[in-house]
Amino acid sequence: MKCKKFDLTLHAPAVCTTANGKTYKIEEDKTLNISGLIAEDGSLNVFYNAESGELEAYANKVTISKTEPEDFAVLDVWVDTSVKPYKCLMKISDTENVEKQLVWNAVIDNA
Repeated sequence: MKCKKFDLTLHAPAVCTTANGKTYKIEEDKTLNISGLIAEDGSLNVFYNAESGELEAYANKVTISKTEPEDFAVLDVWVDTSVKPYKCLMKISDTENVEKQLVWNAVIDNA
């Protein structure tokens, strides 16, 4: 992946594997404009969303653990390793988590 003029591109061909072990082949380049998305601390997590087939970027926190993080905030991602296959959950509200088919591709550190 490379960052140029606030566009981030994942070049094809590529293979991405989700937390639960499902593999997806990417046959064409995927580009995402990240203007205005980088957090105050300068970091950004980039994911391939297997459900939409597109890149997504969030200024969020990713936790890989057997228990839900105590500080699990909206848009944070938790890879639940207490189950097999692992589950990737995103917090979408104060009370709701949804399972997502995300592949954590990169962290951009612009600090």
